[in-house]
Amino acid sequence: MMTSKIVKSKLNTYTQKKNTLKPLTEFQEFLLHNNTNKTFSSDYAEITGDIFSLNADVAIGHCVSKCFTTSKEIATQFEAQFNNKDKLINQRKNITEVSHLKLNGQWILYLITKNNHYEKPTYSNIFKILENTKQFCTENQIKTLALPKICSGLDKKQWDIIADMIRFFFQNSITKIRIFTLPKNENTKKSDILNTKCGQRVLSMKVEIDGTEKYAILDTGSNLSCIDYSLIKNKQPIKPKENIIITGADNTELKQLDNKERPKCIICLKVLAADSMVPNKLKRHLETNHSTLNNKSRDFFVRQLAKLEKQSSSFVKQTSVPSKAPLASYKVAFRIAQCKKPHTIAEELILPSAIDMVSTLIGESVANQLKNIPMSNNTISRRIQDTSDNINDQLIDKLRNKNFAIQLDEATDNNKDAYLICYVRFMDGVDIIEELLFCKSILSGTKAKDLFDITNNFMDHNNIKWENCLGVCTDGARAMSGQYGGLQALIRQKAPEMIWTHCLIHREALASQNISCSLNCVLEIVIKVVNYVKTRPVKARFFQKLCEEMGAEHTTLLFYCNSRWLSKGNVLSRVFELRQELYSYLNEEGYNNSKMFVDSDFVIKLAYLCDIFEKLNSLNTSLQGKETHILQLYDKIVAFIKKINLWKRKLTEENGKTTCFPLLKYFLGENDLELPLKHLTNLETHFMKYFPEEMKQYYWIKDPFTEKPPSNFTITEEEQLIDISSDSSLRMQFSSYSLLGFWNSIKDEYPEVSNKV
Repeated sequence: MMTSKIVKSKLNTYTQKKNTLKPLTEFQEFLLHNNTNKTFSSDYAEITGDIFSLNADVAIGHCVSKCFTTSKEIATQFEAQFNNKDKLINQRKNITEVSHLKLNGQWILYLITKNNHYEKPTYSNIFKILENTKQFCTENQIKTLALPKICSGLDKKQWDIIADMIRFFFQNSITKIRIFTLPKNENTKKSDILNTKCGQRVLSMKVEIDGTEKYAILDTGSNLSCIDYSLIKNKQPIKPKENIIITGADNTELKQLDNKERPKCIICLKVLAADSMVPNKLKRHLETNHSTLNNKSRDFFVRQLAKLEKQSSSFVKQTSVPSKAPLASYKVAFRIAQCKKPHTIAEELILPSAIDMVSTLIGESVANQLKNIPMSNNTISRRIQDTSDNINDQLIDKLRNKNFAIQLDEATDNNKDAYLICYVRFMDGVDIIEELLFCKSILSGTKAKDLFDITNNFMDHNNIKWENCLGVCTDGARAMSGQYGGLQALIRQKAPEMIWTHCLIHREALASQNISCSLNCVLEIVIKVVNYVKTRPVKARFFQKLCEEMGAEHTTLLFYCNSRWLSKGNVLSRVFELRQELYSYLNEEGYNNSKMFVDSDFVIKLAYLCDIFEKLNSLNTSLQGKETHILQLYDKIVAFIKKINLWKRKLTEENGKTTCFPLLKYFLGENDLELPLKHLTNLETHFMKYFPEEMKQYYWIKDPFTEKPPSNFTITEEEQLIDISSDSSLRMQFSSYSLLGFWNSIKDEYPEVSNKV
C-alpha cells in the first residue's frame, strides 16, 4: 500500500494542466481519504479497432444521456447500429443507472451519465455509474466488456482520471475491460518488428499472427538459438542476433479484431496499436511506462511470461463455473418464492448448508465453486421479481387475442388490507391455462365502480380486449353480482356477450350453513369450549398432557374460523374424538357445560353434525381443482341432492342404524330420527334453491355422439353436430382429450357449434 504522500504526488498528474491546479474529483478524494494505491490489478487494455465487430460473448457499451438523444461521434454509431430507443426509454432508468439491451445474445450497455445530451457529466456521476456497471457485469456474469473512451470526447473529461476509475472498480473482477479507439491507419505493416536493431532492451508482448494470439519476447541484446520461424508468415529467416521468441499461449479475447498483430505488454497488460510493432515504439513504451525495469535481464521477463500464462489458465478455469451461477441463483429464488420463505434464508441457511454437504460428500474444491453463486438478500429479491415479471409477461402474451373467462374475488389479509384477486382461464392450443392474472390492492372503497376501475385499468395497460371476455365468475355480494350497478353489470357494458355465473363453491357453502336452532346450539357450545381451552396457554398444555396420558390419537383441539368453509367440520370431528378427554378436563376445571359431553342427546346431535359436515366437506373439495367446468360441477351437485334422498330413506328404513352416518348409528335410537330427517329435508330445500338451473339442455356438449341437439340450434349448428356425431375418428379422439380440449381442437373445422360450446 502506498503512503499518503506518494498517492498525493501521483494525483498531481491529474490535477495539473497548463500549470493550473484544478479541484480534486470525488474519485481522487476517495483515493486520498482511503490512502489507496493507484496501481490497480484489473484486466484492462486499450485497443485500436472496431468495437462493433466483436462477437456476441463480448458486451459493449457507451455513455448516454437520460433522454437517449445523440449528437455525433460514437453515440450516433450506437444508435444506427442498434436503434432501440423506445425500448430503452421504457426501462425508465435514472442517472447513474445502467440501461441495457440483449440482442442476439450480446449485451449492449448504456451508461446514463447526464440528463440531456447537451449537458456535461460530473465526475461524481461517472464514479457512480462505473460502480453500478461493475455490479451489473458481476450479476450477469459478463466476462469481457468493451467500451470507447467514455466521457472524454465531446464531454471533455480527463481520460486518465476515468481510466483509473475503471481500473479501480474492475480490479479483482471476473470482467475484462477493453477500451477501443478507431484505427487511424489501416495500412499498418505486420512485420515491422522484424527490423529490430542491436542493443535494444528486452520487451515481452502479445501478438496475433494468422488469427492466433501468441506471447512474444523481444530481446536483441543477446544471441538466442530458439527461434520459431514458422510463425512468421512470408518472411525469410531472420538473423540470430535479432532474436524474436514467440511462445504458444492461446487466448481468444481479441480474435474478433482484424488479422493484425497487436503487441501486449505483460507488465501492464496494455494492448498497443498494430503500428506499435516497431522497435522504437516498443522501446519507448518500456522506458516511459516501466523505466524501473529498463535494465532487467531477459530471465526476468521469461519469469513474468510464465507467471502471466499461469494466471490466464487459472482465470479460465475459475470462471467456467460461475457462468452458470446466475441460473442456479434464479432456481433457488424460485423455490424460495414457492415455499413463501424470507429472502435471507438463501444466504443464511441454503448456501452454507449446500457448501457443507458438497464439501463433505465431494470435496472442498467443488464446494468453493458454490461460493460464486449470488445469494444475497437483495439479489434473491431481484431474482424473484424478475421471475414474477417474466411469468406475468408470458401469461399476458399468450392471453392477448384469445377468448377468456375470469374469476374475481375480494379478500382481506391479516393486516385488514383489502385486495382484488383475479384468475383467468383460456385455451392455448388444446391446453387449458388457469393462472392468477393479478392481485391488486384496493386503496379506496370496495364499491362496484372501484373494483371495475382496478380491473379495467389492468386490461387497458396490458392491451387485453374486453370483447374477448366470455365469462365472469364472482360471489353473490351485491357489489359483485348486482344486475344494474354491480361489477358484472359494468363489465357487461364492455363485453356484451359475457355470461356471469355465481361461484358454485360459494353457493354450496351458503346452502349448507343453514341449520336448526338445536343443532346451532350444539355448535356454539363446541366453539366456546374450544376457545376456552385453546386461548389459554396453560390450560392448552394441561389438556394436551391429559390427552397423552389417556392415549388419545390427537392431543390438541382445532380453532374455528367461520370464513374457512372446511373449518366447521374439522372442529366438530376433533371435539367428538376427544369428548371423553374434554369431559374429564372440564369437569376438573369446574366448567359449566362439562356434563354436556356425556349427555346422550348432546352426543347424538354432535355425532350427526360430524357426519353431515364430513359429507359437505367432501362435496366442497370435489368442486375445487383445475380444468373443471360447470357441467361437471353440476353433476356433482345433482348427485349430492340424490344422496340426501337416499340418506333420508335409509334412516327411516333402518331405524337410524344405517352406515350412511358411521358415528351417528351407535347413538341414534328409534325415537331420535326426527332431528336428522328434518335437517336433511331442509338441506335438500336449500340446495334446490341455490342450484335451480337445468343442465340437460347442455348434455350434448358432454356427449355429442349420442345426445340430440337442443331445439334452439340453427340449421348450420345442427348439421355440424350431425357431422361430428357421425365421425368415427372424432369418437376415438374424444376419449383422449379433455372436454374443453376436444371442442377446441375442432373449432376450425366446425366453428359454429364449437363457438356455442
